[in-house]
Amino acid sequence: ESDPFLALIEDHLPSGSGRRLAEATNISAFTGPLDFGLLPGGEPVNQYFTYEGSLTTPPCSEVVDWYVAAKPKKVSAEQLRKFKVAIGTMGGNFRPP
Repeated sequence: ESDPFLALIEDHLPSGSGRRLAEATNISAFTGPLDFGLLPGGEPVNQYFTYEGSLTTPPCSEVVDWYVAAKPKKVSAEQLRKFKVAIGTMGGNFRPP
C-alpha cells in the first residue's frame, strides 16, 4: 500500500545508484508544494514516542530529538526501493564508505 505523503515526492527523488543524498551532484529538482496534512495519514498526531538521541552516522552528534509514531506507517515496496536508491543504501549500510 503506497503512502500518499511519500507519493508527493517519490518521483522527484535524486537518482544515481549508490550515491548519497548529501552529494552536491545528486540534488532533487522538487520545489513543492508539499501537503504536510497527509503526513499523519489520518492517525492522531498526538500519539507518538519521543526520545533524545544522536545522528546515526559519524560524527554521531547527540543533537537529535526522535519522534516515532505510535502506529507504523505503510509504504509500498516500490516507494521503499526509490528511497533506497536515492539515499544509496541498496547494500544496507548507512555508514560512509
